[in-house]
Amino acid sequence: MRTIAAVGLALALVSGLALAADFPAKGDPAKAVHRALMFRGMKRAYLVQPVAGPGPYPIVLALHGATISAERQWAQTSLPTLGARERFIVVAPQGVDNHWDEDGGPGPLNDVEFLRAVMRDVEAKDHGDPKAVFMIGMSNGGFMTIHFVCSGGGAELRAAGVVSATLQADEVRSCAPQKPLPWIEMHGDADDIVPFGEGDGLIGAEKTFAVFADKAGCAKAIDRQSLPDLTPSDGSTAEKRVRSGCAGGATSTFYVLHGAGHSWPGSRSGPPGPRGAVNQDVDGGTLAWAHFKQTLVK
Repeated sequence: MRTIAAVGLALALVSGLALAADFPAKGDPAKAVHRALMFRGMKRAYLVQPVAGPGPYPIVLALHGATISAERQWAQTSLPTLGARERFIVVAPQGVDNHWDEDGGPGPLNDVEFLRAVMRDVEAKDHGDPKAVFMIGMSNGGFMTIHFVCSGGGAELRAAGVVSATLQADEVRSCAPQKPLPWIEMHGDADDIVPFGEGDGLIGAEKTFAVFADKAGCAKAIDRQSLPDLTPSDGSTAEKRVRSGCAGGATSTFYVLHGAGHSWPGSRSGPPGPRGAVNQDVDGGTLAWAHFKQTLVK
């Protein structure tokens, strides 16, 4: 029985899944390097977990949602634990007043240029690989990721994705990534902040995934797979939708979190409440890194 369980766990990890009881630990902001840089006359901050050695190392930027800080983003994801284990640099930039400016402009709140500045800083100080930079954002951080990609910043990324964020209807036509980016998306279909379906000027999660999978050159139709309901008590189940045949042989993946609300999957933010369930069948950090890692395989 132990052998069967071990094999099952190994297969789960290879596929980018992890059993709820075996999720990697969440990050500890106190152990991160707190760094500041001057950007257009304003002191801006970010957290970073470097990797010892000459590198170069992949860089994963995790953008926080509105009203929460980089420290809270760090504490709700397993990316720092995975970064230490698999030797990639984790970065959590800090938005001004815990918010990202998605519109940009010539002033100090041009967050597209700020994120570029953070990338350059990490590449110079921590042996980051400019050819292996990834970005994933939650909620407002997800909208910032979308804006970064659509406004041309995607040229500096190898892959990207969002949690609980969708394309704005008026941004669909103007969205012009400069190269195909394998896309990962996670969204609860009970989200009452950023609706899963169309509404409030948003095109919805399913259409957002279709847009970015198409832009990634994914030639195949969606393949759907219901994932094991490992924790029935969380009030949520997970479904994996994959578009393969993307540019470079990669895939784009959409995790639909049935019954889940506005939350990072696998986070330990408490029991289900008015914001909906927090899915505990998959771990957001594990899924994100598995997606990014596939693009590094030669």
